[in-house]
Amino acid sequence: MYVLKAGKMSSSCELCPDFLAEYPPECRTSGRTVVVGSKARSTIVDASRQREDGRDQYLSTVQPLNVHVSCKQNYT
Repeated sequence: MYVLKAGKMSSSCELCPDFLAEYPPECRTSGRTVVVGSKARSTIVDASRQREDGRDQYLSTVQPLNVHVSCKQNYT
């Protein structure tokens, strides 16, 4: 079970669900975040639109867009 955070640090992953205090199991192994460029951002926003999760507007504007490598792979 994951615990909700009160806030979120800028270096945390924007794709981890619901501002988790603990990263999902696949994130704990690497835990490495990267700042995505414009091409990867576009891919992530397109994936959000396909999922219809309502996050596309936020993901297209948040600066910088930090994600776990594993979350990016799983999300797209």
